[in-house]
Formats: sequence, structure tokens, C-alpha cells
Amino acid sequence: MFKDESKLNKYLLTIFLILATTCMFFILIAYIIAFIPYVKINEWDLLAFIGSMVVAVITILGIRVPLLNQKKEQLIVKYENELKQLHRVNNNDMRYILKVESEKILDIETDEVDRHSTLQLHADYLNDYINSLNGFIPSLIESLDWDFYQKFEEKYSSLGGFSFYYDGLEINYLTTQRFGLLEEKINNYLKIAVELQTLLLDYQKIVHQKYDEIKNKPVFFKL
Repeated sequence: MFKDESKLNKYLLTIFLILATTCMFFILIAYIIAFIPYVKINEWDLLAFIGSMVVAVITILGIRVPLLNQKKEQLIVKYENELKQLHRVNNNDMRYILKVESEKILDIETDEVDRHSTLQLHADYLNDYINSLNGFIPSLIESLDWDFYQKFEEKYSSLGGFSFYYDGLEINYLTTQRFGLLEEKINNYLKIAVELQTLLLDYQKIVHQKYDEIKNKPVFFKL
């Protein structure tokens, strides 16, 4: 019946105002009838009192509802902007970092995992992930709330030393001891990246839930 959600909201708002005013009117009448025996009041005073109370109620509702509606629209825009940014960060390419650890390269001759080639593969994926994330950072941090930003910053800053090991990847192939240390470091950075991407995905779900709650919540109630 109502294809436009804004029209439906206006229709519901009108009904609410009418019902609220009617209820207040009858409540006032009931109180007045109850106290009439104890108060000397003429007909005109009674009408003036009822009229002033009804006007006061309508005025309060007329001020409160638009303010709540304005706040609701501001929150909707805020969450929409956050969701747009998070959707860009959580695209398929970025989410692939969650699967990288399971990617293995086998040695053709032995059919065993080629640790050097596998590590290079993981490091390349991780390097691409960090570079892509760096490109999102300026606009992303503007849309994060403080609590999440602190968690995000802790994980993100932990990836800062990866470039040192990535740049020395081929050099450290020279000795088994160095390679073992390098493999451990790269895998640790990969785990941090997975935790960071998981954190972003979870945050997107939370923001989406808040967006749905605000969008579907009647404007008559406090936001």
C-alpha cells in the first residue's frame, strides 16, 4: 500500500499525534470531572484550561518528533557512510587473506610442501594486502568509532615491521637458520592480518545491525 517509506512514516506520525492528543484530552477531562466538586470554576475557565493543555501537548510533540526524526536521519547517513567504506575494505580481494594460510605449493619431485615457494606465496599475498589496506586507511579511520579504532590501530601497527622481512626474503634463503626465523616471522604477520580482516568483517556486521535498528525504529521513541 505504501511504496514510499517516508509517506508511511508521516502517516504513522499523524495517527500517533491524533491518538496521543485524544488520550491526553480524555485524561484531562477525567481529572477535571474528578476535581470539579472541589473547585469553583466557570464554563469559560474550564474550556480555556482544556484548550491550553491540548495546545501544550501538541506543541511538545511538534517539537520533539521533528528533532528525533532529524537525529534519526543523521544516524542513518552516518551508518550508511561507514557501511560503504567497510564494504570497500572487505571486498573479495581483501577477504582472500583469510584463505592464504591454506595455500600450499608442492614440490614436483617429492610431492611435499615446498616451504620456500609457499612462504614466498604467502609473503606476496600479505604484501599486497598491506599495500591495499594502506590505501584505505585515510578514509577508513574517519568512519571508525573510538573503541573499535583502538583495537584496529593495535593490530594495524603490528604489521609495520613486515616490509623489513619481506625485502630480505631472498637473502635469508641462504641459510636454513635464517629461513626458519623468517618463516616464523612471516607466518606471525599473516596471522595478524587474518585477525585484522576478521575484526573489520565483524565490525561491518555490527554497523549493519545498528543501521537496520535505526532505520526500522519508529521516530516517536528516543534514539
